[in-house]
Amino acid sequence: MTVDAWQVCKVRNSEYPFSLLLKVPPDPIGVVIIAPGLGSGHESPRNAYLSTILHAGRIATVGLQIDDNGSSPSSETARLLATFLEAAIDYLIGHSQVCDLGIGILGSSLGGAAAVIAAANSRFAVRAVVLRGARLDLAEYALAAVRAPALLMAGGKDFQVKRMNEAICVQFGGLTQLKVIEEASHLFEEPGAIEAVAQASLDWFKRHLPVRKAVLSDGPDAVRRSCTAKPGSGPLLFKDRTHAGRLLGEKLRCETNGANAFDCVVGIARGGLVVAHAVAAVLNLPLDLLVVRKLGIPGMEEHAMGAVTSSGNIMIDNEIAVAITQRLLDSRVGIAIKECRRLEGIFRDVQIKKDLQA
Repeated sequence: MTVDAWQVCKVRNSEYPFSLLLKVPPDPIGVVIIAPGLGSGHESPRNAYLSTILHAGRIATVGLQIDDNGSSPSSETARLLATFLEAAIDYLIGHSQVCDLGIGILGSSLGGAAAVIAAANSRFAVRAVVLRGARLDLAEYALAAVRAPALLMAGGKDFQVKRMNEAICVQFGGLTQLKVIEEASHLFEEPGAIEAVAQASLDWFKRHLPVRKAVLSDGPDAVRRSCTAKPGSGPLLFKDRTHAGRLLGEKLRCETNGANAFDCVVGIARGGLVVAHAVAAVLNLPLDLLVVRKLGIPGMEEHAMGAVTSSGNIMIDNEIAVAITQRLLDSRVGIAIKECRRLEGIFRDVQIKKDLQA
C-alpha cells in the first residue's frame, strides 16, 4: 500500500485550504474520493472500514480533512463541500500515480449532496458515484447534470431519507439504482449494515471505474487496433491530445479510403486545437479554429446553462436558465463574447506568425 503524506490543497478561485490523504493499493483499478458528512471525517470507523474494503478490491481512496466549523446541513454548505471535492478531483487528474484511473465519489449525508454537485460540475471526470443516506434535497438542482452511474443506498428505518431518495432518484441524468438496507438506520450502525454498504459500494465501483486503455505504441497496426475497438467496450485513454488526433486522422483516412472528403479541420480552442492540428497533419488539410465560451450558472460556474462563440452565436438551455434574469443573462453573454474574440485574436495571431515562419 502506497500512502501519500497529507497534501494541502486550495479550492478553485479561493485561498481556503484543506488537506487530503491518498492511499493506493497495488495494481489499482480506480480511485474513490470519500466525501464525509458533517462531523464525520476520514478517521471515522465507518469511513475507515469502507476504505479498507475498497483497498482490498484494488481501489485507491482519498480521505479529506476539512474543518466544518460546526456548520449545519444546508445547500450552501453542500456547495462549499463540493468545491473541496472538485479540488480533490483536480489533484487526482494531475497526480502521476493515479491520473489514468477512473475517479469515483462515495458520499454520505451532506457529503452525498456535495458528491452530487461535484459530479455535476466535473461530469467528464467522474465515472461513478455511491451515495449513502444522502441529503439529495440539498442538491436537487444538480441531479439532472449527473451523468455518472449513481448507486443510492438508504436505511430501511431511515424513513425520511428513504422516501426522499425514492422520489428523487428518477431525476438523475444517468444510470441510477436505489438499494435499501432494510434493518439499517441513518448511520448504518446496525450489525451487518455497514458491511452491506461496503460490499455494494465495491461492486458498483469495480463495475464502473475501470478504464480501458488505448494501444499506445505507434505504427499502422496499433492505430488500426485502437480505431476498430468494439462499441460499448469503454472509452479510450491516450498518451495526449496529439496521440488522440493522430488516431482519429488515421481512422478518418481509412474510412474514406484516402479520398479527399473534407475541406478543412476545425478545432475548438483551446485543447481541441491540439487534436485538430494532429488530424489536419495526417489528412494534409488546412486548420481553422472555433472559439467557444461556456456560460456557467451563477454560483455553480462549472455547470453550463449555455455557450457563445466569437461570431456572436448564442445557445441557451432555457430549462436550466429559467431562474436567471434577462439582465444578468445579457451581461454574462456580453462578457463571454468579448473573451471569445480576445482569445480568437491571440490564436489567429500565433497561427499567422507560424505560417510566415514556415
